[in-house]
Amino acid sequence: MSSRDELLELARRGDLDSLRADPDALADAVHAFADAGDAASALELVGRGWRIWFLRGDLDAGSSAAAVALAASGAESVPVWRARALYADGLFAFRAGDDERSLERNEEALRIAREEGDVRGECESLELNASRGNAAWVAMEQHNLGWVELRLGHVDEAEARFRERDAQVGGDAYGDAWTNLNWAAVALARGQASEASTRFAAGARALEELGAALDPDDRSELDWLTRRLAEPPRADARRA
Repeated sequence: MSSRDELLELARRGDLDSLRADPDALADAVHAFADAGDAASALELVGRGWRIWFLRGDLDAGSSAAAVALAASGAESVPVWRARALYADGLFAFRAGDDERSLERNEEALRIAREEGDVRGECESLELNASRGNAAWVAMEQHNLGWVELRLGHVDEAEARFRERDAQVGGDAYGDAWTNLNWAAVALARGQASEASTRFAAGARALEELGAALDPDDRSELDWLTRRLAEPPRADARRA
């Protein structure tokens, strides 16, 4: 088993494959740093290694490690890594459906980043994941940004985001279902009711067959799209 310092060095090198081999050791290292009064290292390890818990679906373990690091003595004196740990715990809370804690964590992370002039801490993770070649994360970010554009009524921009998203997805069943649902939303925004209904039916049927639990944001988007399809046609077909 690697020592806590060795694990931190692996995290600094971005060697997630090595960290993934023993996620319990990662959590133990966070606890060890916190117990030793090294809040900076505890927070940094969470800030760099949170994807290990997130990708495994170990939300409780990730949240527990983040809580330990954030509560460590001296954590307030390490604003950059405190903001990263808050961001990580916000993601864990969001995926677990705890919207209130997610919002609190993200608002605090944003406040700290702005106070410290930490521009990277304020930004979306699209550019970072693109630079690392994380196609799945890039696709997820493009998906999310596409829906932001739709909600703002920017249909052309949403379409561009979804095209970029489609170029990154790997053809999994869940992703294919959302391809149909995303384009159903675009068609609906353009007043193409028949196309929207066809796409929606295909996507919704695929999700039902998968029996997959939806993330809170995906559930919100599906519910929104369902409601919009049930409404009578609007005069302003481009409004989203």
